[in-house]
Amino acid sequence: VMPSHLFVLTSACSFVSFIVFIFSLSFYGFSYSVEKIDFLPSRRKGLKNFLRIGFYLALLGYFWRGFYEGLARPKIKETPIYLDKLDKELKVILLTDMHVGSLLQKDFVNYIVEEVNQQKVDMVLIGGDLVDENIEKVKSFLLPLNNLKSTHGTFYVPGNHEYYHGIEPILSFLNTLDMTILGNECVHLGGIN
Repeated sequence: VMPSHLFVLTSACSFVSFIVFIFSLSFYGFSYSVEKIDFLPSRRKGLKNFLRIGFYLALLGYFWRGFYEGLARPKIKETPIYLDKLDKELKVILLTDMHVGSLLQKDFVNYIVEEVNQQKVDMVLIGGDLVDENIEKVKSFLLPLNNLKSTHGTFYVPGNHEYYHGIEPILSFLNTLDMTILGNECVHLGGIN
């Protein structure tokens, strides 16, 4: 298990490097195209400077938006799904990629729980990447999940981030919460599997 500070650092560096690489490929592709266009040298230089400034602004904008979106309160998106064999309407909420850790803490989880409870759902599904730190650091942040209300309960399936931070201790703790952990299994509830 990688220490959380090292995990955050390596993840951030990998992500930033990849994005800068993609933006650089685009920039140099455009730059190369400008070289091939029959312009006056002064116009070519002006266009390349314009592209360079545009590149930096686009890169900065991309990172700003990602940072802002990553820390913003999530919005509920409703998607009706029609199943022929479903006896009655079933309202399910799916929570994914909460990444509870050093950035998104207990107040974030409380907000999610309040929003879910206002929806009066039949079932809550948590689809992985709930934890983004060593479980010892986030146990208290996750306790509000006990307050989730639904007709059939809360069901959880681990994601890759739980494996990064030690799947066994995470599952051991989550088993103490009011949720059913599914590992390569299914349950039949409310007319669906």
